[in-house]
Amino acid sequence: MKHGYTILPNLLMEAQGRLEIGHAEFNVLVQLIHHWWEAHEEPHPAKESIARRMGLSPRQVQRHLTTLEKKGFISRVERFSGRKSQIANGYDLMPLVRKLGEVEPEFRKAKEQRRIRQKKVEGAA
Repeated sequence: MKHGYTILPNLLMEAQGRLEIGHAEFNVLVQLIHHWWEAHEEPHPAKESIARRMGLSPRQVQRHLTTLEKKGFISRVERFSGRKSQIANGYDLMPLVRKLGEVEPEFRKAKEQRRIRQKKVEGAA
C-alpha cells in the first residue's frame, strides 16, 4: 500500500474473455488505467515507460496499443508541446467504459441467477 494502488473494475477482469482482450493487451490497459487520475483527462504514459514495466520493447507495446484501438477499447489523442512538436499520446479510455457498460447487463443477470441458485441450495439444506 505504501506504493499506492490502482482501482480496476471487477467487470473488466470478469469480462476479459468475453471482450476478447488478450493477456498482453489487458496488461497494457492496466498500465493506462494506472495513469488515469482524472476522469476528464486522458492518461498519457510514454510507450517506453509501459514497455519497461512489462519487460517488452516499445514496438511491442505499440502493437498492443494499435490492437486495442482497432478493437475499439481506446482512442489515441495526439498531444503537442507549445512548439508543435509531438509528445506522448494521450489515450481516451471512454470507449472501454462504454464497452463495459454494454456487457454489464449480461454479467448482472448471470450474477443474479447465481444468487438465486445459491439461495435455493441454502433453502434445501
